[in-house]
Amino acid sequence: MHIKITDFGTSKILPLDSNEKAENVAEVKRKNSFVGTAEYVSPEVLNNQPANFGSDLWALGCIIYQCLSGSLPFRSGNEYKTFQKIVKIDYEFPEGFNPQAKDLVQKLLVFKPSERLGMIQPEGMNAVKSHPFYDGIDWKKLPETTAPTLMPYLPATANNPEFWGHEHRVGFSDQRFAEIITGQTEDGSLSPMLEEMPIRELIPSEDTERAAKLKKQKMENQFHQFVKDNVILRQGFVDKRKGLFARKRMLLLTEGPHLFYVDAHNKVLKGEIPWSKYMRPEVKNFKIFFVHTPNRTYYLESRQPDAQLWVKQIKDVWNKYYGSEKEKSHK
Repeated sequence: MHIKITDFGTSKILPLDSNEKAENVAEVKRKNSFVGTAEYVSPEVLNNQPANFGSDLWALGCIIYQCLSGSLPFRSGNEYKTFQKIVKIDYEFPEGFNPQAKDLVQKLLVFKPSERLGMIQPEGMNAVKSHPFYDGIDWKKLPETTAPTLMPYLPATANNPEFWGHEHRVGFSDQRFAEIITGQTEDGSLSPMLEEMPIRELIPSEDTERAAKLKKQKMENQFHQFVKDNVILRQGFVDKRKGLFARKRMLLLTEGPHLFYVDAHNKVLKGEIPWSKYMRPEVKNFKIFFVHTPNRTYYLESRQPDAQLWVKQIKDVWNKYYGSEKEKSHK
């Protein structure tokens, strides 16, 4: 997939008036207004100076940072605090950020527009294109070049290697990885982590049984308020990863089926992983597992070494609700 960053038309190139003799465009005094996304606005625009080509280079630095880390370099609780971070160039690189990309971003997120990479003459934009981060890119043939295949990807951290979807790269033997996938050891017995009650026994089959479980759950489980009156089948803390950043969430697998994730500290439901016949969980190691959906892959790291159990039980719930549909599709 090729992605093209286009001009949204929020700035307009204007010729200098006859009475505007300033050699530096940034010194020209004009009335101007700001439109656009707060997190990408440049310091000069916040300081009531006109936008210029350097403003685009600033935005490019923000975009590169976001694409590689999964988050924006400048963000806060409100726009005012975000703007304060921007004018102070107050941002940090997360652990694992590509070193060459870091150098490029640092040369783009510079306070003075004239000092940003790409604005310095005579090289101009060629200085950006020739940066080591882009080694191997043939810019002239880029539109005709076959784009790399997009695959689910989780960057490496201090505690874990990088992970790709649909394959394992964790250094396990084939036998050990098979045990994780199937939940069975070499002698055929279940791994200790999977010796829990089968999911079919957790899902109530009768209305009276369901009502009793919900009544008990409402009284004893603080997360009942987030699951829309569904019986909780499994719950546990996970780090919900997005690029190089992670958020601690309570993951709740329920009948329905549903997979809710909650900010336990602030007691807020943050979202729900959508179910469909195309959903597929995938274990990566003892703690990390992916949940693939048609529009997104969710990267989850359990606080306990029970990723294989999460995947098994998600599959069991999927089979209960979508298994017959799957069988019909093969007939």
